[in-house]
Amino acid sequence: MAIWYNNADFTQYCEPAQVRRDRKYSEILAAIDFEWSTLTDRKPAISFMYLWTLSIEDITVYGRTWDDLRECLLNIQSDLKLNKNYRLVMYDQNMKVDFAFFKTQLEISIRDKEFLSRDTHSVIKCVVNDCFELRDSHELTERPLAAMGDIVGLPKIDDYDYKKIRHSSTPLTAHEIEYAGRDTEIIIAYLRREIAKYGSVKSVPLTGTRVVKNQIWENYKSFGSIVSTRKNQLHDTPEDMEMLQRLIRAYFGAFNYCTTIEDNKVFDDILSVDIQSCYGGQILLNRFPIKRFKPAQIPADWRTLLHMDKYAYIVTINVKNLCNIYPRIGFLPYNKEWHLSGEELQGNTILKLKSGILTLTDVDFKLMCDFYTFDADKLKIIDLHISKYAPLPGYIVKTVVDNYIKKVQAKKVIAEIKKTRQPTADEENEYQIAKTNVSRIYGVFVQRPLLIDYYFDRESGKVKERKDENSKPVYRFTKTDHDPVLYQWGVWVTAYGRREILQNFAAVGLYRDTDGDGYNKDNVLYAATDSLKFKFDVESINIINDYNERVKRKLMYFCKMYGYTYKDLEGIGEFEIEHYQKFKAVGVSKYCYVDDNDVFVAKVSGLSRDNKYFDQFETNDEKIDALQPDMMIPDYLAQTRKTTYYDTPYTANVVDYLDNAAEVSERSYCVLGIQKFDSRPMSGDFMARVTKADIYTATNPTKIL
Repeated sequence: MAIWYNNADFTQYCEPAQVRRDRKYSEILAAIDFEWSTLTDRKPAISFMYLWTLSIEDITVYGRTWDDLRECLLNIQSDLKLNKNYRLVMYDQNMKVDFAFFKTQLEISIRDKEFLSRDTHSVIKCVVNDCFELRDSHELTERPLAAMGDIVGLPKIDDYDYKKIRHSSTPLTAHEIEYAGRDTEIIIAYLRREIAKYGSVKSVPLTGTRVVKNQIWENYKSFGSIVSTRKNQLHDTPEDMEMLQRLIRAYFGAFNYCTTIEDNKVFDDILSVDIQSCYGGQILLNRFPIKRFKPAQIPADWRTLLHMDKYAYIVTINVKNLCNIYPRIGFLPYNKEWHLSGEELQGNTILKLKSGILTLTDVDFKLMCDFYTFDADKLKIIDLHISKYAPLPGYIVKTVVDNYIKKVQAKKVIAEIKKTRQPTADEENEYQIAKTNVSRIYGVFVQRPLLIDYYFDRESGKVKERKDENSKPVYRFTKTDHDPVLYQWGVWVTAYGRREILQNFAAVGLYRDTDGDGYNKDNVLYAATDSLKFKFDVESINIINDYNERVKRKLMYFCKMYGYTYKDLEGIGEFEIEHYQKFKAVGVSKYCYVDDNDVFVAKVSGLSRDNKYFDQFETNDEKIDALQPDMMIPDYLAQTRKTTYYDTPYTANVVDYLDNAAEVSERSYCVLGIQKFDSRPMSGDFMARVTKADIYTATNPTKIL
């Protein structure tokens, strides 16, 4: 139970001075949490903090105002004898929001390397009072507090009414204080597991991606290949900013598609296929640009590029009258770094383009030729750089293999457990970590090579982007730095994943009918980064099975070359097949289905997986009908919310839910809005069915099969 902050004595955790001399971080565990109320009927809306809780090991304290918190931090600083060389790490699970409040209430360090942020609002680390290092625990765990509580056997208290307006003078019940204190106690309990895993507070990574980065580092060093790898790295040429910018322009992510032919229709007898560990499979089974890119002579005919298989290349082209070949299918994104005009979009995907200057990898350039028509005589190559293709280094391969084996083993454990009982949250967590780590390897690849440096400007109270006098980007690594991965590998991983799903999309959904009438079958209902959902038929199953056989043969060859056991890696990169009784999609990342066990599943962007929204409906048919393109979800169920930040101070008189009036004020704050689903079915001329003549304007429409 939390106690008033002035009644706490933290001296019991003060460590001996002789130990403290050689250590920068205290091994004491600490966490902080804030509660705030929001008034949305004002313009602008306002939010204000009314309660904070702070845990130091087994002591949890609370206070009501910013003055209380400042005094408490000074008490802890004195009791633990903290200073700039002996710091206490304190975790905040909701730091992206809380920082908007406390950034102007606490003394934030403005020194280099003591502040880290992804952008102007996503703060990962900051230093307060020169001795408290606040870190975002969600960046490390990538889990909500409720899931963390289940894992450590300390359930989060759920029955708390956030709609009640409270301020710092509102009387709080013991239950309300216990609710707030439980949050920091969960963080402390979870951190104990992390400390046991990594050995010390200092060794705990800041983010989940860093966990895998550390694994790559260890394999990197064990392979003894630092010198040889460094010679091949783009990091040896940080002055080549233009090449890095080309790679950034050529990088884009997922391919997404949702049929909109029959709005709100429910489909029966649907197959769903997902590529198992898609990005991990692409890393193992494909070749990548392993060396520095060099300028190449531009060929007289652009078609020459279609036959360059030994070299990876980045090409910048000027293209005219680009148009999708197949109905509603495109994959090129609306890229702000490209120069485009006259574009027609489906979501963020280009279907038609009057003219544009695009930068593409060889993989995407070839896909463009298969999925779009354009004025061939007017296509101009502006720039071409090449690098030799080769398999990725052994330390990358080992990291993927090790993590995939762990994932398969964890999956088998969960399957065995489910035969007799439901897995515990801790057991399920171990599987989720193993599963996530395979894809995190790709995340390490695509960390920004050009560093956007953010700093905290104390005078304005804002997080700003640091720029030099010429506003030039800063390279993340110096010539003395060692980094075992290349950004270009991540660019090609997404390109390969896109190629696999698009080629199977076309094979399953758009193949020519056997009667030869030239009609393309419109079979696929939904597609995402690594999955397809389509109407059941025998020919489609055969296509998927044939693809899986090809992947198996490639994997067997890979295992023979690297000395791995095929059984350990079996399945990676292959399609896993699942059958749905019913399926309905109302937009990208907004669909539901009923599986063969009559279980209803909804996957809706912004709605947490364990939401209770659909529980209010009794039958599966009612639940399916509840999924609508313009549905509204209550804010307390929304996983993601619109956040509006304010840096203008205010003072206001507020009446709480008990009719107690008080003056509230904040120097800075943010307001979370209600999540609105506005994925209305797309329509318009560019969504209409194309004619048979339009479909077959490609010179070789079956080439991709």
